[in-house]
Amino acid sequence: AFAALCATHAATWYASPTGTAEADCTEGAPGTIAAAIAKAADGTSWEDGDKIVLLAGTYDYSDPVWSKKNCVNVPANKNYLTIRSASGNPADAILLGPGLGARRESICPYVFKKGRKPLLIDADGLNSLATAPWVFQNRDVVLTPHEGEMARLIEWPSSTVRRDRKGALVRAAATYGAAVLLKGRRTLVTEAIHLPERKERSEDEEPVEIEIPEILKNRTGNPCLAAAGSGDVLSGIIGALMAGGVSSRDAAAMGAWIHGSAGDLARDRFGIRSARPGDVIEMIPEVLKQLEAPET
Repeated sequence: AFAALCATHAATWYASPTGTAEADCTEGAPGTIAAAIAKAADGTSWEDGDKIVLLAGTYDYSDPVWSKKNCVNVPANKNYLTIRSASGNPADAILLGPGLGARRESICPYVFKKGRKPLLIDADGLNSLATAPWVFQNRDVVLTPHEGEMARLIEWPSSTVRRDRKGALVRAAATYGAAVLLKGRRTLVTEAIHLPERKERSEDEEPVEIEIPEILKNRTGNPCLAAAGSGDVLSGIIGALMAGGVSSRDAAAMGAWIHGSAGDLARDRFGIRSARPGDVIEMIPEVLKQLEAPET
């Protein structure tokens, strides 16, 4: 299903690949995410400099090189709604979480409540959401927790999340009204579940039934993707897809497949013990070539 989704989008995805973004990878969240965004953007129909992923964090992206990576970072004391790229265009998607640290409590609630742009929440953004829950309505949002973060988000023991990954996935999708990607040996993805508005009910009233959406399981990837920084690569890929107009669930599913496939290529070339996140990033264009629409 993951590969089929990618193939479905491929015809428009490869309409006019820019092929111009540089992707020098500095290990750690800022460089890794920006490099992954750049590589993923090379395979999309983005106009050069047009689609921007805004990282609401604390890293300094003032250096002009970051504009080539389709990234704009927002300092904690700035209003992210007014931030524009060097070309004057507003961001088309927001990647929130990596590198926030202690400042997450002042940044995240604002982004949760005020923003309307597609939003990916990871790392410290998930920790903030767990302590100050917010239900998203009429907005494309993706949550990308690992099992420990998922346990905090839905207030389940970690052991229960491990035993019932599908149940945890659905609970999070319904709790937050967001698409959810649960990381792990076989990454799971589902779309947002929007519950009816809560009203006071009598004790004898029947509970509201909800339709459980399709759960997708990714079958690409290997243990080299457990290395520190690999999650930042995944976030960068999904963020690039969301900025290019792909829906939240599809971006999460496609991102997982692309990330896993790039990890498999990196394993084959460098070995499972030696492949690093930077190597995975370099394999992204090879994966995207597999999806290229045949010439007509």
